[in-house]
Amino acid sequence: MQVRLLRATDAIPYDILRRGDSPFWPESLPPDPAWTWVAIHNAEIVGVLIAGEMQRMLLLIRIAAIPTAPPLTAMLLLRRALSDARRRGLLGYLTFLSDSAAAESKLMRIVSRSRGDLLPTSGAWAYGKL
Repeated sequence: MQVRLLRATDAIPYDILRRGDSPFWPESLPPDPAWTWVAIHNAEIVGVLIAGEMQRMLLLIRIAAIPTAPPLTAMLLLRRALSDARRRGLLGYLTFLSDSAAAESKLMRIVSRSRGDLLPTSGAWAYGKL
């Protein structure tokens, strides 16, 4: 599997970015290729990590993979994004995790074990166009 930055010619499978019945990322708002990594397996995009830079931190917005993606897809995307962010001079990472989702609760434990911090909160992502 290859993990690299998004290219202008890549077609993101937007269906994998959904959260339940809601689209998490609107197709009308294309992700920034400088901060979007894709996982390619058998010449197909099987995973996407969308992020951005904020106050010298890597803001992890969404990691998603198709159901048939290799099991390590998300981990490889995350490793590459963190490595690239470190190389770009960023100081850390930041993300929103929901304690109501089993996979995200597991990520909270991983963050804690890797000397990260958790700030308990509730709410929703809010976004809009300028």
